[in-house]
Amino acid sequence: FSHDCISIPPSTWTNLAHLHGVQCLATILTEEWAGGLEETIRLLDGPDSDGNPDPGAPFHTYYADKLIDLCDEYNFDGYFLNIESPLPTAKYVRKLKLFVKYLTNKLNERKKICIWYDSITTLGKLEWQNELNKNNEEFFLVANGIFLNYKYNMENLKKTVIHAGKRKQDVYVGIDIFGRGQFGGGQFDSWKAVKVITELGLSVGLFAPGYTYECEGGLQSFQHFNKNEERLWWGIGTTELLTVHRDDPLKSWVIVENGGDGFAILANEPGYPVKSNPVY
Repeated sequence: FSHDCISIPPSTWTNLAHLHGVQCLATILTEEWAGGLEETIRLLDGPDSDGNPDPGAPFHTYYADKLIDLCDEYNFDGYFLNIESPLPTAKYVRKLKLFVKYLTNKLNERKKICIWYDSITTLGKLEWQNELNKNNEEFFLVANGIFLNYKYNMENLKKTVIHAGKRKQDVYVGIDIFGRGQFGGGQFDSWKAVKVITELGLSVGLFAPGYTYECEGGLQSFQHFNKNEERLWWGIGTTELLTVHRDDPLKSWVIVENGGDGFAILANEPGYPVKSNPVY
């Protein structure tokens, strides 16, 4: 994730994720406050668009196809689709749904996925719902899942469970680790939200785990960063969650001795290390 329109994961991240059987996604982001409407219009109307709404322009697959080409070329596993710019007309809402459906279908043909972010409603408004409901379900229905905004409460989660039905595990309930309006407080108490979410049978979507590096002294020293990482991922509240399936070898969280913490990964030019100190 970054605040650019298209962010592709570095191949080293993708390779490491695949080594451990984990999918690695790119992000498509348009933001109202950063020229997002023009970018969204171009995504939907194709290469001849000037970024202004064109009532007569049909949905164009050009950029969706280019995004698929990127996915094939760099071997990552799909897209997190984060449209945070309101749409000008109902026709553009329909185009956006066609875009999501087309992109998802093409990705699924390759065993890849598309996750929608809880941002734009079916009326084209930028209104985070913090739950799955009739205002955002049409996008959920044509994607592989939805990542909910993180300013929810218990009532929002209960409504989501009912609305999702058999697809409740396709709902990734957001947790902002920085704790900005976060249920349970976030930060080193992020485990509290995880506990509630998983008990309801929903999935968890962690946002901004870089908190451990950017805050609490993590930028100042490796020692602070390492301590923060241990507190977030291996703190008492977190490790208690990981004992839920401790007697089931197919579901347990296993920390392997040779898994590494990633700190010793070197920056390389083709085949040759260019740094010998840990990178974190």
